Amino acid sequence: MRPTAKRQSALHAPLNTILGTEAAVRVLRVLALNEDPLSRGEIAGRSGLHMSGIPRVVATLERQGVAESVGQGHSRPIRLRQAHPLYQHLRQLFNEERKNAQDVLDGIKSEVNALQPIPVAAWIEGPVATGTDRYEDPIIVGVLADAAGSEAWNDQLRRQFTNLQRQRDVAIEVHIWWRANVMAVGDAERATLTTAIPLLGPHPVDLFDLDDAHADTDDAERRGTHAMHDATARRFAGAIAKHLKAKPSLVADTLRSLERRIPAASAHEALELQEWHDILSSYSPSRLRDFLMSDSERAVRLRQSLPFLHVLSNDERRTLRRAAELEPQ
Repeated sequence: MRPTAKRQSALHAPLNTILGTEAAVRVLRVLALNEDPLSRGEIAGRSGLHMSGIPRVVATLERQGVAESVGQGHSRPIRLRQAHPLYQHLRQLFNEERKNAQDVLDGIKSEVNALQPIPVAAWIEGPVATGTDRYEDPIIVGVLADAAGSEAWNDQLRRQFTNLQRQRDVAIEVHIWWRANVMAVGDAERATLTTAIPLLGPHPVDLFDLDDAHADTDDAERRGTHAMHDATARRFAGAIAKHLKAKPSLVADTLRSLERRIPAASAHEALELQEWHDILSSYSPSRLRDFLMSDSERAVRLRQSLPFLHVLSNDERRTLRRAAELEPQ
């Protein structure tokens, strides 16, 4: 882009400099969404910027008076400067940005949950799932069909998404998956689906693993018995139980996720999610770990919808899947 021919007033247009580059916006977003001061390394990790560029961006924001270093020492943590007149407005701007994205995902999930018959699973796939999407890229909703009547879902969802697309200025496309397609998925597409964002039911890769485990059996056996499904879920639950020791905050993160999901869930799913909410809010850490590995009817049933998957990062999920021997080392 060519340099602007005429400078604008710093008094009347301070955002020209404050929001002047994508790097500045990304750093401001991190600072605005975190009240506590952050180190330069934390800012780099959360913004996705290279560490080498952070000092320059921070120095620019400090010169504008919108950010400040706190404490003592050479590598002092950074925060937004509360005394800046635009402090609250910047925080509100980035919080509204985050809320808008969550409202889009919640709206998609609500429409998917309203489908009849209820899908086996649904997820976001493609560039949005990997965080690499551009403005013109659609949000791709993958839906796994496993019942008569599912053929109409594409048209049904396309109609249901019309208002959401208009209100939120997004494009939404639907990708209907069938059990028969699972076995034909190539390595590249399967790798792409490891980054999917679950909306309903299990993560798509877990579904593929179940089919892989029984690929050499006839069609009836490939669907697996309930015991086979639980064996897979139990191994993953065991990996989560160990992970809870290292990351106790996973319980609180999952509770917040459940509180967002329950209002938009179908009646049947809402009951299961509420049951998980009751367990997570009342069980001690040791009792919860025991429950995850229990052979009780309740544990076997609820293991089919482990709510922790919705808050795990892709790296955490991949690590746990390897620990559960569901993914090659």
